Amino acid sequence: MGPRLHRSLAAAVLICAALAPTSAASAADSVQAPDDCAAEMVCFYTQPNYQGRRFDYHNPEFATCGYVETIHVGEPTRSVWNNDDTDWDFFASRHGCWPHAGSWNVRSGQGQASMEAWFWK
Repeated sequence: MGPRLHRSLAAAVLICAALAPTSAASAADSVQAPDDCAAEMVCFYTQPNYQGRRFDYHNPEFATCGYVETIHVGEPTRSVWNNDDTDWDFFASRHGCWPHAGSWNVRSGQGQASMEAWFWK
């Protein structure tokens, strides 16, 4: 294999690598954690990516199903950041904490940048 063919193959490999789609994990990592959610809070946002109106729930200590905490009862949260010391579950069902419609587990110190959750526990 001559030097010219070697360089052409190397260039083709670099082009393919540059054009390859990014994974979902790397796309999710591009959303920055909000800097407005204090310690011991679960922060609910009315828009994805921690935007819109924010409602802070201080140190939740319940294990029953309840509406997400937004400005208006019955309005879903579109993103949430969990600065509490407990993991919380969020549900897409409009009728309670039923995972059949979709659910998310948001661990302590982490968030969910895009969701439509109506209930949590």
